[in-house]
Amino acid sequence: MTRHFFNRPAGNLMLVFALLYGWAQPALAAYKRIEMRDAGMVSSTSLVPSDYTCNEPNKFKALCFSKRGIYLSVTAYYFGQGFVSAEQFFDQIDDSLKENNITILELYAAPEMSRAIAQRDSVMLSLSGQRVHALWMKTRLPDDMLTTGVLVFSYVPNNGAPVTRIMGYSLAYPASLDKQHDQLKADIGRFISSWTYEQPYVQASNSSHMQFLARLSARERAFRESQDQIYRNNMSILDSSFESYLRRSEASSAGHKRSIGAINETRVMVDQSTGQRYDVDGNFRRNFVNPNNIDQQMQTDNPLVNPNINTNIGENYNELVEE
Repeated sequence: MTRHFFNRPAGNLMLVFALLYGWAQPALAAYKRIEMRDAGMVSSTSLVPSDYTCNEPNKFKALCFSKRGIYLSVTAYYFGQGFVSAEQFFDQIDDSLKENNITILELYAAPEMSRAIAQRDSVMLSLSGQRVHALWMKTRLPDDMLTTGVLVFSYVPNNGAPVTRIMGYSLAYPASLDKQHDQLKADIGRFISSWTYEQPYVQASNSSHMQFLARLSARERAFRESQDQIYRNNMSILDSSFESYLRRSEASSAGHKRSIGAINETRVMVDQSTGQRYDVDGNFRRNFVNPNNIDQQMQTDNPLVNPNINTNIGENYNELVEE
């Protein structure tokens, strides 16, 4: 049965809607392996920071939480027949984001997570032929909270009835912890990449799927083959759509950064001779910096000013340009 977008309370939406910037391996962090269940049996295990408490009641109904106010959630946003692209998904939830005062701060491709999830799911016969697209995303929530995590779009042929599944893996945390953003990103990345299905669960699932395949008639197999061809054609279109969406998203992100700079009366400029980037006062049209001593900077609106007309040894200025 098709599940509609975000058929959960807004609080759950804010918990798990997330995702980040350049995942790196965590440094000097201790982890432990936790269990996750499906239909009463242990289906999979994964690694979380050792200070997390998991599979216990908490106010956000998260999988794990810590005393630092961090909540780890895994949420199924959508599951249904047909294809739902990233662009369609975000168009569908745009009003919900605005109503709940949620702002997307960062959104970009996560190919390393796509590979990890595809590798993880490759042991499941029911997911054979799956295509995975993952996005790092970071959001700002009400009540001075942030989220960071991975949003995953999975497309499965499903024996002639293609299915889209959209999952979110995220950490929600107080904005005061944002200075630990790289470590939090590493933690959610480690959680996803270390996710392992338990062998009894894989055997039971694969056995059930094989029985299902055995019941298919020759006519059903022929239909499945034709649908698989349609699936491959649709996936080619979806791949192109996904890349196009990312390009537009990156352009939008760049515009967002510029608008943030304008609000803060700053902007990013570049010294073309060194490639160094600087945050400068946004109120001046001309900005200079001494590459030998970056504490020596000069801002002006006067088009005739030349700060290099001086007799001070080592004091030479380069004019910055827009990034």
